[in-house]
Amino acid sequence: MAGRLFIISVGTSLISKVNELIAEQIWLGVSSPLPVEEKDWSNNIKQHVDKLNNCLKNINNRLPSLSAELSSLFKDSSYPQPMAADTFLLLHTATTMGEVCADRLAFLLQRKLGNQVKVCCYEVPGLSEAQSNEFFSQGLPNLLAKLQQEINNTQKNGQEVILVPTGGYKAIIPYFVIMGLLYDCPCLYVYEDSDLVATLPPLPLHADLARWSSLEAVVETLSGKANKEAENFYIYGNLKPIMQLLLQEENTSLKPSPLCQVLQEKVTAERRRSELEFRTHFSPLLDYLVIREGEKRDDSLKQYFLRLAAIGPHIWKGDRVPEMADHALLHHADIFHLAERILLPIFYFYETKRDGKPFLTPEELFVLLGALHLHDCGHVVGKVDLENSGQQELLPTDFRNHHHVLGYLRLTQPEKHGGTGNWIHQALKDSAPTVGNA
Repeated sequence: MAGRLFIISVGTSLISKVNELIAEQIWLGVSSPLPVEEKDWSNNIKQHVDKLNNCLKNINNRLPSLSAELSSLFKDSSYPQPMAADTFLLLHTATTMGEVCADRLAFLLQRKLGNQVKVCCYEVPGLSEAQSNEFFSQGLPNLLAKLQQEINNTQKNGQEVILVPTGGYKAIIPYFVIMGLLYDCPCLYVYEDSDLVATLPPLPLHADLARWSSLEAVVETLSGKANKEAENFYIYGNLKPIMQLLLQEENTSLKPSPLCQVLQEKVTAERRRSELEFRTHFSPLLDYLVIREGEKRDDSLKQYFLRLAAIGPHIWKGDRVPEMADHALLHHADIFHLAERILLPIFYFYETKRDGKPFLTPEELFVLLGALHLHDCGHVVGKVDLENSGQQELLPTDFRNHHHVLGYLRLTQPEKHGGTGNWIHQALKDSAPTVGNA
């Protein structure tokens, strides 16, 4: 199993939990609690750290309940437990207490999983006292920037990212959740002293295209402008709470923040998708294209169909009946939805009421979905090759009446009949499925 990246927000619950154990008198010779005020730690950090270390030497089996962060990682065995192959990024506030707690949590993680485990502590600039303006104007944007950077880099390497926003200020939880939604990362959370580790799944929520459209031009207008100058802009003043997250100051000028950039990427991708792409790319039927044999999984048919779905909107490019191109996109999306409404109940019946086997094999379903996807592709064929080497130009009535035959010719004889089938073959050629029966 490949190592995962746990990104963990760190608070000061470690100190609170140790104080509770001191009150229970589990450590001989330790009677006075650790301070809980930032100024007390700043004034005498060595003495307090030494005392904390002495307590942590003898924690026995109390590790899972020793802090909110550790509870999220180790309390619930139903979720895959952290391993030595995993990496841990501890994000802490720009405070002495936050730094101490992150450092001691790193020590405890290495003690639990082995010294070879990778644990990094990172102080988020500006994320200090929640009552300060700096917390919201700098700390939260810097937190988002760090999350975006780490998630993006890790996912590019094919690794899973798990967000753990249990520790620290409650104000940061929504920002972890937002990044989880945007990057499809689960969030682990433990409420107070609960024994249940809640997994906050990345819900199917996305950027609001209409709302973004109203902000996009403002972001573009303010990019490159001086921050002090921008504050005199009426629209900036109206949108300042949002603009502080979408824009950041660099060398006295404003530029799009990492959050703004990832939102822009998501919106751009969504804008370019047709309804057919939405329907086919995220269809639950695609799960049945995966061939399962024991522990082995072969998803080459699914990946091949996704490639077909990606080029789907271009299959009708050059349609000889212009109004049919737009019709085809909606028509095929409707048919695909109809297929889901018909097939999923049948799959359900076979798996729950009969022998538990799927209604169709992956190969059979692939043929059916492929036929639905391509059944109107003959509308693009404007002429057909004749047996005597001549060609016959076709009229709109011919396309309507014979498009199924024309689609068959386009797919089975890609080099002929104007060559319109050739580019479909070329587009799919490099991702052909590996299964023998496809």
